[in-house]
Amino acid sequence: MTVPKIRSILWSGLILVLITPITFSFHSQDRIVQHSRHNINWFTPTRTQTSLVPSPGIESEGFSKSRESITGRSASLAFRPPAINRQISLGANKNDIIALVDDGDYLVTDSVQVRDEDRPTLLETLNNPRDILALLLIVPIAGSVSICNLFGFYTDVYTNLEIASVGLGIVSGLATFLQIATGYKITNHSRRLLVNDSNVNIYAGTYALATSWLALRASNACPGWLISMDVILPWVCIFVFLLAAVIPAITLLNPGNCLDESPPLSDTELLRARGLLGIGILASVFAPDCLAFGLGGSEWWDRVSALHPSQQVLESSTSLFALYANESSMIAHRCGRAGVAPFRLLVPSFAAVCFLLAILPCIAALYWMGESVSFFSFYRA
Repeated sequence: MTVPKIRSILWSGLILVLITPITFSFHSQDRIVQHSRHNINWFTPTRTQTSLVPSPGIESEGFSKSRESITGRSASLAFRPPAINRQISLGANKNDIIALVDDGDYLVTDSVQVRDEDRPTLLETLNNPRDILALLLIVPIAGSVSICNLFGFYTDVYTNLEIASVGLGIVSGLATFLQIATGYKITNHSRRLLVNDSNVNIYAGTYALATSWLALRASNACPGWLISMDVILPWVCIFVFLLAAVIPAITLLNPGNCLDESPPLSDTELLRARGLLGIGILASVFAPDCLAFGLGGSEWWDRVSALHPSQQVLESSTSLFALYANESSMIAHRCGRAGVAPFRLLVPSFAAVCFLLAILPCIAALYWMGESVSFFSFYRA
């Protein structure tokens, strides 16, 4: 068995090791929340409130007549109370965290308590310009790239798919910053570092731009003007890839109590941060490539391409796989925030998408490229 094939098995194993505990943790959290619900009298935040309770200032008889005259979803819209911040005790946490949760947002506490009929549909949640852009990259483009890798189809068509992926990745990254600047579909919670909605979007947007740069720089379609920027961009991207692991770790560990002034992590936020740490550790493996481009530039990469003919395709493809996983994770993030499904279901779904769009095609690419690629020696070329 060749070294590339051995490493592909180890790489897949590492990803599964990181994802599996997160998946089981969400199942565990669901059981804890269900148990704590018996001990906590809370107002369940749902997308539509179909069970109506009169406020103290409303006469029971009048309210009863109104409730009888209007039923179903229209009743929930007519009598839904204004969105307010409510204190909810998360008894599952050791410190018995008290979190402020806005109506219809489940990034702080998971949506396990929401009835299925009250959840927004997947189509309703994704029917917006931001998610349509992400789906355009994930479904036709990433799906085609995955199929090409499964069958070893590395022709001009594959190169065009790489270019299309990079273009959409750059647009997606820039759209994220526009989204943050305008507040479009961004929650205004003031939460701890990376679990804050705007911060995790910045995190994903910069990562999309960094992986898009690396995919194009390593590709045989790399334009000359991009090569001339090797004195700057590789060093910027090293910073991005290293922070992908460092920031989730700071969010979780709170070194030196530097984050004490921010709210403590709820159970859901704790598990989200652990998932981001696992993804960030995998993302940081691109830092050595950036360092090599920064130190060696085009002369180094030309030597690598001569020694290992398929290295350009491999490095570009693996960067794109990371881009696809990043976009998929943000779609899952937005679906979880809207309450389409609990995170305990979204995390395994995200893992399945990553397997189809990243892990499986990576293993197939290593199989087809065989001895024409290198994992370590090319750094010394």
